[in-house]
Amino acid sequence: MNNIPPQALGVFPADDLSEAIAFNRWIKNKLSVVITFVPVDVSPYVRKQFVNEYLDALWKAGFVPIVTLEPWSIEEISSSKLLKNNNLREQFRAWANQFAKWIGPSSQRKLILRPAHEMNGSWYPWSADAGVNPVEYRRMWRAVYDIFQDKVLCSDDIRWLWSINAETTADVDVAAYYPGDAYVDWVGVDGYNFGGSQDWSVWRNPESVFERAFKKVRDISDAPLSVPEFGCSSIRDGNIDPVAKSSWVADTFELFNKWNVRLASWFNINKETDWRVLDFATNADRRYPDKISLNGTDFVIYPSFREAAVQYLD
Repeated sequence: MNNIPPQALGVFPADDLSEAIAFNRWIKNKLSVVITFVPVDVSPYVRKQFVNEYLDALWKAGFVPIVTLEPWSIEEISSSKLLKNNNLREQFRAWANQFAKWIGPSSQRKLILRPAHEMNGSWYPWSADAGVNPVEYRRMWRAVYDIFQDKVLCSDDIRWLWSINAETTADVDVAAYYPGDAYVDWVGVDGYNFGGSQDWSVWRNPESVFERAFKKVRDISDAPLSVPEFGCSSIRDGNIDPVAKSSWVADTFELFNKWNVRLASWFNINKETDWRVLDFATNADRRYPDKISLNGTDFVIYPSFREAAVQYLD
């Protein structure tokens, strides 16, 4: 049975099941959640493949998927007409139909849905800074919830995660975008320390990244607190500094314990910067403090992550 433990650890492995399995072995089989991302407006084939193949493989491996549903088609819709767009509604309805074939009281499969996340930023078309007002956002979320409810998919088998970004780039009242306790099971904060990896970024300690957002979310809801995405660069003051990243990881898990964060998921990919703490050791990189072999495959690693994560879960 795919259950979420009282204290859960997750990872985003760039949609690679083998990496999630390796990550799980590395942290002593304590990984319980895998983050996924998928656009709402995909073809029926892609939607079926995502659920029937990728999510099914995650379930069979013992993981609970967090499905981040991204309604990119909102770009083509006036924010004042989100609910009036039949195409968007049908896209969400198609997802509900697809999930209904796999999830139910007898399936023992669990799922966390995270629609339209980080709405307090500026980089998504469903965000406040893109012109989506809070009334329309709340209505959209509740409409999606009702669509899934029609398919009897709002039970213990599916949990709903409302997730903001730690930094608010728009002048927005985050609380105004909260759909309401009746529509939300988990609340979340995504947060990153970009270090010196970007022209605009500087090294920030965990308190600076998370605490203001944690306070905002806690003022809004008493629902279980999660961090669906977090990561840290190894670039500090213009140099590669794995010691600083190692310390940041340990300090962050301590902060999560302080705030009773029930679920924390590491963003283990090389994107804006190398966020990874476990990587295939095709060429050893001085950003990683150590190496390990898992079932004959060599990886470079941050041992501090495993140590801190295991302690966080115990």
